[in-house]
Amino acid sequence: MKFDVEKLMNGLRSYIDKTISTDKELLVKTIESQAAVINELKLKVDELESTESVFEIDESQITDIINKLLLDTQTMPDINFEFDGERTLSVTVNDQVKTFEIPAQIYQGVHIENEEYHKGDTVTHQGALWHCKQITTEKPGQSEHWQLAVKSGRK
Repeated sequence: MKFDVEKLMNGLRSYIDKTISTDKELLVKTIESQAAVINELKLKVDELESTESVFEIDESQITDIINKLLLDTQTMPDINFEFDGERTLSVTVNDQVKTFEIPAQIYQGVHIENEEYHKGDTVTHQGALWHCKQITTEKPGQSEHWQLAVKSGRK
């Protein structure tokens, strides 16, 4: 799985630009002046990608990096990060919230009837692996919300 740090940082810059209209030039200059910190984050993500297929986002480290970027500014916005531990990262600047969905397949085990599954979830059902295309509580093979990923073998 590839996680594009530059795309995330550009999205954060754009979001912060739109959210904080006062003194945004100073904020952008501060972020750009911290290119070394951003590159350090990119190197860490590259290291994770080269050694593991799944990695966790440590929201406290991201918050520390953003706070370090904003340390010299006069206007200190209230920035918070929340990570649901699976695929959703929410960034709150002051009272504005932006949510980023990280595209990831997550194996949820054997399908459980009436359980809610989300886009990207994969389950085993009747010996086959199924990929969820949208939120559903329906059974794999009986709904267009599921796509067969690996067919069961001969019995």
